[in-house]
Amino acid sequence: MKLTWFRAVTGFLLYDPASESSPAPPAQHLVCSDKCISVEILQPRFFPELQSQRLKIRYGPLTAPSAHDNGGMASFYFPIQPPCTDCLLTHIQADLEYANGSYANVNTGLSLHHVVIGNLRLPSVTCPYVPERLFASGNERTPANICLNGTQKAGYHISDNDSFQFLAELMNEVHEERAAVISIDWEFVPSAAAVMASSAFASVTPLWLDIAGTCGENGSEVAVPIITNTTATSNTSTGAMGGTPADAFSLVMDPPWTSNFSAKVLLALGHLHDGGIDLQVIAKETNKDAVVCNSVAGYGESAGYVVDHPVHHHDCGDDDDDHDHDHESQHFTTEIALSSMSSCAASGVRIKAGEKWSVQANYNFTQHAATHSHEDGMPAPVMGITLMYVVKNS
Repeated sequence: MKLTWFRAVTGFLLYDPASESSPAPPAQHLVCSDKCISVEILQPRFFPELQSQRLKIRYGPLTAPSAHDNGGMASFYFPIQPPCTDCLLTHIQADLEYANGSYANVNTGLSLHHVVIGNLRLPSVTCPYVPERLFASGNERTPANICLNGTQKAGYHISDNDSFQFLAELMNEVHEERAAVISIDWEFVPSAAAVMASSAFASVTPLWLDIAGTCGENGSEVAVPIITNTTATSNTSTGAMGGTPADAFSLVMDPPWTSNFSAKVLLALGHLHDGGIDLQVIAKETNKDAVVCNSVAGYGESAGYVVDHPVHHHDCGDDDDDHDHDHESQHFTTEIALSSMSSCAASGVRIKAGEKWSVQANYNFTQHAATHSHEDGMPAPVMGITLMYVVKNS
């Protein structure tokens, strides 16, 4: 089976059961091709007794346009080889660097807007038309710590005929185009079939919940609500009808997703844009809604997420001859970007068949500044996504 790439606002994979996908090579035979530019062998951190392996694979070069060209945004779509076959992914993390290997982030004017990796062989459990998104990250670069630092025998199973697709978006804030490289740090346990049989290792299923809906035909971005004379409503044309963008608002996934299986939630990862406060995962029970995870945003927690912008003020001198001069004084405004999202791990939460699940994204642009469009200066669309890793029928 093959899944084809559907380019919506942020890009999605649409399920096409008509054709075959090609298998990936085992890790020891991984050949760096296409957008893969290097494979680095790292020291594994978890399950050494199971001959675990760890690879840092760099993908690129990816060129982002200047800030004046499409707002500095660039999207990339390409197939990649899985890092291994018949293996269990236990830890995944994305990072962004320049072609020379130096660190790239908001403080250098280039950010990792999004990266999503989909398994082309399997449809998503929340939408049959979208493939299984096994990993996603924004510029906060939260790791998918599936094994919870080795405390849980769990991983994402890659079979012999799995095929992956890579989606990335970069955002450039400077006035010339720049090339960058996205790295993915993959850690895994080989010989998954034997390990699962002998060591009680569990295979996880990724579960995607999104304020834009389970299938998100127009991507995951949602317009900032517009305040009119009477109400605040979500509007795809921000600023239309004379309204103004809301400063504080909540966006809810509606309708919710209805589970058709039972499962144990192992890990829940949240994603918001700048201005986001928290993302709540909600189990909608018969008489009430239960918040089972609250993923909280952190801001400016390291130097990469803090940048000072110079602001020039033109000061005029006195009119008399002795002070007949002008001068400029320079001040700075500080931009503090979203730098982390807390996760919910091993909380004991379970999904029941027939339950309805949703997410709510809470934003406050007074507390934390929004990202603004380079084209019209309005707040850019926002996101609210949870990627959960669950063990089905557990």
